[in-house]
Parts: sequence; C-alpha cells; structure tokens
Amino acid sequence: MIEGRVEKEEVAVELTTSPHSKERLEALPKTITHDSVLAVIGGDNFTSDNMFKAIKLPANRAMIEELKKEKKER
Repeated sequence: MIEGRVEKEEVAVELTTSPHSKERLEALPKTITHDSVLAVIGGDNFTSDNMFKAIKLPANRAMIEELKKEKKER
C-alpha cells in the first residue's frame, strides 16, 4: 500500500459584497476554486471586467516592482 501526504495551501477568502471595490479586486487573484470566487463576489454577478482586472493587477504590481528596482540602479 502506498502512503503519502498531500498538503494543501491555505488561502484566506474574505466575503466582499460591494461590486467594483478595491477589496474585491485585490481578493480575486488569491482565489483558486469557483467556490472561493463565489465567496469573494458574494453571489453577485461576475463580469468579465472583474476577471480581467483580477488577472492584470498582479502583473501590474510586478512591473512596478521591476521599474522601482531599475530606478534604484540608475
């Protein structure tokens, strides 16, 4: 018999019910499952705008960090 352990990464999901809020947009990239997305949006309608912003936000933050490092090197 094969025995093993699978450790799951815990992700904190907070319920944010106000549409187009900063908190919702910051919480969406942290979601992993459909259930956690539903918890974040509070059962409201989920528009493609929310999804695009949730994907773009971490990319923008990474780009800002790179630009700050580049600026310090100059």
